[in-house]
Formats: sequence, structure tokens, C-alpha cells
Amino acid sequence: MNLSKAQLSTVGKEFMFGFMENYRVENFNDPTNSALDYGIVLITAAEATQGFIQYRNSRIDFNLQEGEQFFYKIEDEDMLHRTTGIVENKSVYVLSSGNISLYAFNERTKSADGTVVLPIASLGKEYYVTSHFEIMRANTAYIYSPNVNDESLFLLVAVEDNTQIEITPSVFTLSGNMAKIPFTITLNAGQSYQIKSKADLTGTRIRVVGDNAFDCKNIAAFGGNKWTSVGDCGGANDHLFQH
Repeated sequence: MNLSKAQLSTVGKEFMFGFMENYRVENFNDPTNSALDYGIVLITAAEATQGFIQYRNSRIDFNLQEGEQFFYKIEDEDMLHRTTGIVENKSVYVLSSGNISLYAFNERTKSADGTVVLPIASLGKEYYVTSHFEIMRANTAYIYSPNVNDESLFLLVAVEDNTQIEITPSVFTLSGNMAKIPFTITLNAGQSYQIKSKADLTGTRIRVVGDNAFDCKNIAAFGGNKWTSVGDCGGANDHLFQH
């Protein structure tokens, strides 16, 4: 019998993640016509557990029995990234005494997507981004103009201090980074970094670097698109979000 040992567990006790940009519409003159976006955390307990969700200066405690779920919508802080090429402190940290599964949802009116979040123990040191960019088509079947806010995205979150990361974009970014030219950033634990592009960031290489093997620390990486359609699959745009 052959055993596979390459699968990463999605169940764990410690998590660090973030939310990429969605298409927020805030109408101050008519709030009923706004489309605000929020980060949502969903926890499912694999066993009896207690723990907390931490972001900025907020701490939310939970206490669950096996099979129970905890749902929390972050409304007191804008925890979605809105910038490109800027180090921020918009990570979300979850610590649990028992094993849990964790899901992150990015939700606004008529646009939502979610991802399973890998525990810190399952994170890696090197990634290739999976994103999406829809090319504007003149002969669209829909009456609206799709992909007005169509930036492809990726997001990095550090789990250790002094994490040096080399990024080789597959395309030109809105931060001014040239395609195929590596650049390096340094993040401390909890810091986050989003990159946006008006092209497909799929294939961008991300790897942790250092002077020796002990400097190579794990990071969390996410890819997707701000707000897009995919081919002719429907007459509405949506957020894409994947760990």
C-alpha cells in the first residue's frame, strides 16, 4: 500500500491571515445605495476548545464544543487591504486550545468569496500566485461594462519577525514593479503586504530568503481578484479569494 504524505492539514490551533481588497461602494448621500465590504471569520471546532480572534486592538473570545461553529463579522475596523506595495498591519490572528478549521469570507452586497485558511504549521516558504484577470471584451453579452475594477491581487502575511521575502512579479504592478524583475521586502510578525495589477499576477513567484537556512521563515500567501467576471459565466462581477 502506498501512503501519501504530501498533504497539508487544514486543521490546527494557530492561524494568521488577511483579507484582500473587494469593491467597496460608500454612498454618503444615500447609505441605502452603498455596498460595504467586510471580513468574516468562521470557526468550526473539531473538539472542545476555547480561544480568541485578535486584530488591531480587538480581541474576540470563543468557547466551542465539538462540531459547533463560531461566526464573527469584523465591523469595527476596516481590515480589508486597499493599497498596493505598502506594508500594513491588517492581519488577523486566531489561537485555539483545541483543533479547529478556519474559514475567511470577504463579503459585500452582490460580491463574496471565501477560502479555507491554513494553520501556521502548514504554511510554506515559497509560492506561485494563482490570480485572475479578465480581458475587456467588446462583444459582451451583457448590458453593463464588466471589469471596471478588475485588479488581480495577491496578499502576504508574515508570522515571524524580520521575514525577508523576494517577489518576482509575472506582470507590471500598480506599485511600479517591473515584470520578471525580483524585488525584496521585509515584514515582521503580523504585518501584511498587498500587490495589485491591471494584468494577471498568476505565476508571480514569492519566496522567503535569508543568509542561511535559519532565516527562511514561513509566510501566508493569498491570491485572487478584486472584483471580476470570468468569461461569459454570468452577468455580474465577484471577488476572488484563495489561500
